Amino acid sequence: MIRRGLAQQMRWKGELPSHAKVVVVGGGIIGNSVAYHLTKEGWNDVVVLEKGTATCGTTWHAAGLIGQLRGTSQETALSKMGAETFRRLLKETDQDTGFKQHGSITLSRCPDRTTLLKRNAARAGCFGIEASIITAEDAAERFPTLDPSIFECALWLPNDGVASPTDVTNAFMKGAKQGGAKVFENTTVTGFIKNKRNGLVEGVETSNGTIGCEYVINCSGLWSNQVGKMAGVCVPLHACEHFYVVTDTINGIHGKLPVLRDPDQQAYYREWSGGIVLGGFELKAKPCFLEGPPESFEFQLLEDDFEHFYPVIEGAFEAMPILKDTNIRNMVNGPESFTPDNQYILGESPECENFWVAAGMNSSGIASSTGAGWALAKWLTHPKKQPPFDLSAVDIKRFGHYANSQNFVRTRSSETLGMHYTIPYPRFELEQGRPLRTSPLYDTLKDSGAVFGSKFGWERANYFNTNAHQADPTVYSFEKPAWMEIVNNEVIQTTTKCSIFDVSSFSKFSIQGKDAEKFCDFVCGANMSIEINDLIYTSILNDKGGYISDVTVTRIASDHFYVVAPTTHATKDLSFLRQRAAEYNFCVGISDTTGATGVLAVQGPLSNKVLSESCGSPKPYDFESIKPNSSAIVEIGNHAVRVSRVSYVGQLGVEIHCPIEQLKGVYDRLIAHPEASNAGYYCIEALRIAAGYRAWGHEMTTDDTPVHVGTSFAFDFSNKNGISGTVLHQLKEDGVANLDSRIISVRMSADSETVLWGGETVLRDGVVVGYLTSGSYVKSLSTSVGLATIKNQGMPLNNKFLKSGDWSVNVAGELYPIHVSFKPPRDIVV
Repeated sequence: MIRRGLAQQMRWKGELPSHAKVVVVGGGIIGNSVAYHLTKEGWNDVVVLEKGTATCGTTWHAAGLIGQLRGTSQETALSKMGAETFRRLLKETDQDTGFKQHGSITLSRCPDRTTLLKRNAARAGCFGIEASIITAEDAAERFPTLDPSIFECALWLPNDGVASPTDVTNAFMKGAKQGGAKVFENTTVTGFIKNKRNGLVEGVETSNGTIGCEYVINCSGLWSNQVGKMAGVCVPLHACEHFYVVTDTINGIHGKLPVLRDPDQQAYYREWSGGIVLGGFELKAKPCFLEGPPESFEFQLLEDDFEHFYPVIEGAFEAMPILKDTNIRNMVNGPESFTPDNQYILGESPECENFWVAAGMNSSGIASSTGAGWALAKWLTHPKKQPPFDLSAVDIKRFGHYANSQNFVRTRSSETLGMHYTIPYPRFELEQGRPLRTSPLYDTLKDSGAVFGSKFGWERANYFNTNAHQADPTVYSFEKPAWMEIVNNEVIQTTTKCSIFDVSSFSKFSIQGKDAEKFCDFVCGANMSIEINDLIYTSILNDKGGYISDVTVTRIASDHFYVVAPTTHATKDLSFLRQRAAEYNFCVGISDTTGATGVLAVQGPLSNKVLSESCGSPKPYDFESIKPNSSAIVEIGNHAVRVSRVSYVGQLGVEIHCPIEQLKGVYDRLIAHPEASNAGYYCIEALRIAAGYRAWGHEMTTDDTPVHVGTSFAFDFSNKNGISGTVLHQLKEDGVANLDSRIISVRMSADSETVLWGGETVLRDGVVVGYLTSGSYVKSLSTSVGLATIKNQGMPLNNKFLKSGDWSVNVAGELYPIHVSFKPPRDIVV
């Protein structure tokens, strides 16, 4: 764990070359993994620059835990690569990695943790991870110093393990050098040379000279933000103090013990030299290096702080009473990098196309080193710079300009460190660093009882407390939280009268120029030869036919289109659109108008009445004249606004788009109507699932095509010149039933009180065939409904397949019968 090993002997002895295809900045485990995997892809002109000596930053003091199960199938796939790669490295390089695969145990002290472990066990099976729920007594047999009396049960993952961070780094380094890469230590990057016309990095300035390059990959760990700033790139991470203690030897502790986690006490344990390493992820962390890490911080630690760490030690005394009489050999307080959402950062930066990042590992750098290095290498070497599969959860473009604030990142990082062991309840919201981005209605909605969530930095009303119903937003549950009754009332209001939603956080883009229609035809799935003021729901696709985004596009003028996309897509969509326009020489200008435009969704059977009677003009506007897929400029009070006939809740309704400074005036007129009420995003979520509407990040990812998702109606198959080429045409010709996966609708039995949240495993005839991508309880349907992705099991994915099997859903280890269909959940007859 705390070893420096052979790094000094392995550095490149020659002079810094004048040029390299790729320069990797940072010689820790991530930088060397990236270099190794680039050589495996045939890119051997790679140079790694390390300011000190390899592993000297944070790698050397890492605890070396290797876990495989993550929150999504993609993240789990990356984590699973470690075990196989560590074995392969030993054979390739004759460098031991210290990898030992003796499993891991996660303990539960409370009912909600037990529910989580049971949910994780079911999800693990769906992701191809061996897992089982065991008793506390079984856990104590595997880790004999454990007192089982205070625990309810445990999750056993037999294929987890531990490794030596320094040894793994040395193995990656040796393998990279065998593939042609060069590693230069004691070489500090001092700046970047950028092309003054296109802004690309052309060279790297160092303490030992300048090296030209085609690509830079920032793997600088603690220093990644500072290195990024040299190139005008924001890397939102901050260092926090991370603690563990090492005990003297303990009778019964040996090298074949599994990793042990006691998350209810924020603690983990692993064997080390006959003793125990006790580490923790405190709920309130201590950010460090408030002005940025020092220039030199090699093989150094921070000061011990037993007072801060004592709650973890105190919990360990309960779990392992033997520790009360065991000496602590030393404390390790090492800085680690944490990000605003507890996910690491990977990919091409939005500010500079040839500047890539692999950093912010959130104390999972050893476990994630293989997957992160492999994914970035595959991504960078792809001819179209496409990731090997959906990596949206870790893509640096998931952040926006709001994350440029180090004050925000520092504040948020003190919370995200503790997220490692916080129960990830459904609809969990982070609290620190808020509010950050607000619409002009924030104070008004707050005064009306709004309880806000945060997305892409935006404060968005999730639901509205009323005098009759109040819910504490900090109280979470896997069952029916208190806010569910409030949301049920908002659903009833929306389906019987009229609700108003502030959805101004939508990403919005303006595409203008003489090639605007041709460009939209190229990147979108639909035929964009539409009339002025018409709109169309469609997709922005990649070369594989997968979703970049699902959008609504309105033609404003002959050379002007207005695009509305999901909230989290402001950075990634803008980058994608601009890159494709430049790559294919379209004469268009593309700008982000998100902050300049406010949006209200007015939804429900009485929406036309509310709108018409709120205009304030002598002759009320006939809103029924605004047909589906069309818009019109309408005066509401003193404000001329664009009203678009579109709904995401399956009800009669419109969206109102207006300059942001007019939003409050328009809202005030509408909400004054006696049939109109406020409603929030939880209501939208329940209704869109019931209507079978797909959502980005749930049913739609970059791996999913409109054919797979069931949105082919929004794709023009006559257009074979679009960016996705003939991929979708071939899928259609092959037949929908023969796809490798499809989205289906799920509905539980009538009057079922079980709540579906998404992530639950779906079974057919007792065999796992998929999992829920979305779920919600809908009181008007008297049950829970959801959408699920199912995999082809060698039979056509058609109605016969659905009707011929016995279907069930695994909710925390219990199987419940479900009804399935390709129809929307609300239309399933039970």
